[in-house]
Amino acid sequence: MGQQLSEIGVLRRSVQEMQRGFAEIVRIADRTSIGLQELSGFGLHFRQMKREQLRLSEKLDMISRETDSLAGVLQLRDQVQREHQDEFKEIVEVSRSLQEWRSRITAVYSDAGHLFESEPIRELIDRFGPRPAYAAEPRARSGRTTRPSQKSVGPQRQR
Repeated sequence: MGQQLSEIGVLRRSVQEMQRGFAEIVRIADRTSIGLQELSGFGLHFRQMKREQLRLSEKLDMISRETDSLAGVLQLRDQVQREHQDEFKEIVEVSRSLQEWRSRITAVYSDAGHLFESEPIRELIDRFGPRPAYAAEPRARSGRTTRPSQKSVGPQRQR
């Protein structure tokens, strides 16, 4: 019986050690479970980061394509400018000449416009001046007629 009691004491100590080990295993399992839950959150976070990375990559690809397209357009513009540089210069010169001509004609007209208002001059212009085939019928204005190409001038200047 003593031997059996000593064996029971050994078994009891062994059971107590197993209970302590089991408690330690439960604590470790709890910490592991918490760690796994946190890792699950990290996984979700990493998947979201991956989706954002893919979206950014797509946008960067689009920007790159648009930049390449813009570079192509700029090259074409430069090529057209080089090829037509003389024509552009000529157009600018013609435009300047037309502006000078217009300002000169305007100056002459403002200085001599009152001469064209007299009835004898108007009759002479109407009699000998060529009428374009496309001109519309003249509008009546205070008893006299004017051609569409002629501007009306204000009252005669006195000198």
